Amino acid sequence: MKMIKELLFVVLFCFYSTDAGGNEDLQGYVEVCRAKTGFDKKNYQELAQLIRDPQSRKLFFCVAKSGGLLDASGYLMKELVRRVLPTPVKKAPDVERLLNECVTRKGSPEDAVFNTFICVERRIYYMINGKTLDV
Repeated sequence: MKMIKELLFVVLFCFYSTDAGGNEDLQGYVEVCRAKTGFDKKNYQELAQLIRDPQSRKLFFCVAKSGGLLDASGYLMKELVRRVLPTPVKKAPDVERLLNECVTRKGSPEDAVFNTFICVERRIYYMINGKTLDV
C-alpha cells in the first residue's frame, strides 16, 4: 500500500505540476479538485482500485485543468506533458514514443487525460521496478 501511495504521489506531482512551481500548488489543486469532484481520500490497496473508481477520472481531469495542461478543447498538450515528466523519463531515448503513445485525443477530454495518466504511470512503474504494471 505504501508503494502505491508513493507512486501515485510521484506521478501526480510530476505529471500535473506544470507551472505549479512546487508541491504546495499541486496539493492545492488536488484538494480543490477533491472537493469539486467528490473524490474522497480512500486508502487504495492497489492502483487498480484507484483506476476503477469513476471519481478518479474526474479528479485527474480537474487537476490537469487547474494545472494549465489542457488546450482550448480540453485535451492535454504534449509539450506541457513533456515539461512535467520526471527528469529520467524526459531524458529517456524513447520519450517521443512515450508522448506519441500516451498523449492522445481518443475519447472525451476526461477519458484522454485519464488514459494518459495510466499510460505514463505504467511507463514510470516499469522504469522504477523493471517490470510491467498490469492494471
